[in-house]
Amino acid sequence: MRCSILCADTLPHRLGDLARPPEALHLWGTLPPRPYVALVGSRKVTREGLEYARRLARELSEAGVTVVSGGAVGIDAAAHEGALEARAPTLVVAPCGLEKPYPSKHTGLFQRVVAEGGGYLALPGVQPGPRSEHFHRRNAVLAALCDALVVGEANLRSGSRNAAMHARRLGRAVFAVPSAAWNERGRGSNQELRNGARWLEEARDVLRYLQEVGQYLAASGMGAERPCAVPTEPSRRSRRSGRRSASRAGAPSRQLELGAVGSGAPAAVTRAVERALRAGKCHVDAICEHAALDAGDVNAALLELTLRGDAGEDARGLLRWYGRGRG
Repeated sequence: MRCSILCADTLPHRLGDLARPPEALHLWGTLPPRPYVALVGSRKVTREGLEYARRLARELSEAGVTVVSGGAVGIDAAAHEGALEARAPTLVVAPCGLEKPYPSKHTGLFQRVVAEGGGYLALPGVQPGPRSEHFHRRNAVLAALCDALVVGEANLRSGSRNAAMHARRLGRAVFAVPSAAWNERGRGSNQELRNGARWLEEARDVLRYLQEVGQYLAASGMGAERPCAVPTEPSRRSRRSGRRSASRAGAPSRQLELGAVGSGAPAAVTRAVERALRAGKCHVDAICEHAALDAGDVNAALLELTLRGDAGEDARGLLRWYGRGRG
């Protein structure tokens, strides 16, 4: 299959939201039209988790959304399979090229994705058997491309939570599928809900959000929903300005997901959250208890600290303080 090299003006412009966007990407097939919804999760999942991811991807694809995932075993593969069942294009964002893909057992799946009108997008120069930093770079690209990211069944140490971290940093909406309390393989998705992710039970939850932010036009009923032409995307500054105007007009908004930082959290709140992080509190609920703040204030302060580079999530999805010399 023929590989195209995307660089400079041919790279998707949403990658410009990254602090360090890739200089080039390799593409097999084509980039499907937006809107993009990423569906990610763990490799070791329950049968019910796989079936749910497959059905969710199929329903989103039937509604005109492009499902994006990483091509891994588990939830990723189920997402691509669900899109293919709907005879819709899907996009694989992979850590290495299609000439020697990872995992190699999914070579046939990746070839089907390309043959069905989708795309396989990869970081250049990564050899087979990629290391963790390659997956983290891939996760950042995947998060930047999507309009919303859904965490399916995921354990606490799942790499999908790294993708969710990147999505939050970029102001992309993060959804999570709730899991039963006794299901160890779903504890990561439940933790994402505690961290402020939107609750997701069905495709309509994501479609409603896309409609709110102008990426989707819904008629009456699930069967009549259809995608609209996505307008030319404005600059980040004009997007922020537009969100502030919408907020003043009473439009529904979620500060963390949509990235509308506004004037930021009050200094006293930010200092209280900083002290909690420095004390080793690594979950939103623990920070709320330590600082005697509600989740909304904590999330606003965390976003501000993350954008400053003073806080963020580690590879396990735990909140950490990275700043220096602050008391």
